[in-house]
Amino acid sequence: MRRQYLRFFFTMGTSQKFIHQMRIPSYQFSQTTQTNDYREILNQLNQLHKEKQQDHKQISSLLQQLKPYLPQFENPEIRELVSITFAQQINDENYAQKVFDRTTQLYLEQQASLTETLDILSVLVSGKYSKEFYQQSFNFVAAVSQAPDLTASQIGLTIFIYGQVSQHTKSTNKEVEKSLLLNFKQNIDQFRSNDLKHFAFGLILARIQRKDIFDLLEKQSLVTEMEFQDLIRVGTGIALFGNGSPEFWKLLEEQAIKNIPTTEAQNITNLFMLYKQFGHGTQEIFKLFEQQFIQRYDQFNSLMKLQMFSSFAKIRYPSSSIFKLFFRDIVGIIQSVNITSVQMLIFDCQKIFPQFPKQVQQFFINFIIKNYKKFHPVIKSKLYDSFQEQQLLTEELEVALLKKK
Repeated sequence: MRRQYLRFFFTMGTSQKFIHQMRIPSYQFSQTTQTNDYREILNQLNQLHKEKQQDHKQISSLLQQLKPYLPQFENPEIRELVSITFAQQINDENYAQKVFDRTTQLYLEQQASLTETLDILSVLVSGKYSKEFYQQSFNFVAAVSQAPDLTASQIGLTIFIYGQVSQHTKSTNKEVEKSLLLNFKQNIDQFRSNDLKHFAFGLILARIQRKDIFDLLEKQSLVTEMEFQDLIRVGTGIALFGNGSPEFWKLLEEQAIKNIPTTEAQNITNLFMLYKQFGHGTQEIFKLFEQQFIQRYDQFNSLMKLQMFSSFAKIRYPSSSIFKLFFRDIVGIIQSVNITSVQMLIFDCQKIFPQFPKQVQQFFINFIIKNYKKFHPVIKSKLYDSFQEQQLLTEELEVALLKKK
């Protein structure tokens, strides 16, 4: 019944920013193609992906070899492939289109469940594609949002996909949002850790600023056995668009102290940024952040290192050990991340800038002078005031920070 509803819904129109139109794929398979061929290639690809020293050229070659076989893939194989392409940061729209077509075809032909289909699409839409590609992803989400009897997992995945599409296209649809939020309210007791994470992340990406919804998310997270990384994601949403009760922040602190020594570097980075942004955390946990960052420094990639340095600078807790790492590696780190990330770092470091060695100060000043056109006007204004107060404002820097373009 639900699949019939989806077929009907793909042909509907809307006055919202998104338009419901979708081409339903139809394949005719060649009888001469050997199924085992692509499974052997997929197995090779999986083995290469697991290796520490990855041959990206060979991985790319195997992916291209698999492309003609995509119309024959089954759901578990599609999921495996999409996970690899996501981890490898491969954004091939032609590839993604074939995956989308095969995934939705399997669902419409009742060879795959809705949850399996949404799970694959949730990873697929994390790439960077054209607005046309995201349009069809939205069409599927819009149809699902109107379907009856959705489970908590399906609701969470659907709004997560909607959030990704909304972020990439800067478009929204109030009808879809209203339906998904209503589904959430009606099924809140069914939501488990992963469902709450997906739902919170979708709200954040789509910038749905509903305090009442985040209050519900918080209450459910307090009575649910939460995975640590899921709790961080829910906490980010609560801090952004809700308030967060003392009970919630106490739970997060307890789980942080328990999990930080064993959790992956990305979770440590995300949590520290959450504390930095919203003013939570104790000296005990800040010391734990520092200890783990120093001990496991090589586990953090360049962007995570920059974000950790930024957090230490903002809360004014950089020890001599942190400064030593910062000054040793900052040039190489800045050269490997985008301007937006560096802009955040400079902004967070402005209060401790006088403590930097002269050559590091000059490096940042030169960076601002070279890239000032890409800096946000508000940040330029605040940096101007800060550098003026610290008597570090050179004539060239002053001109760069005062220029509007």
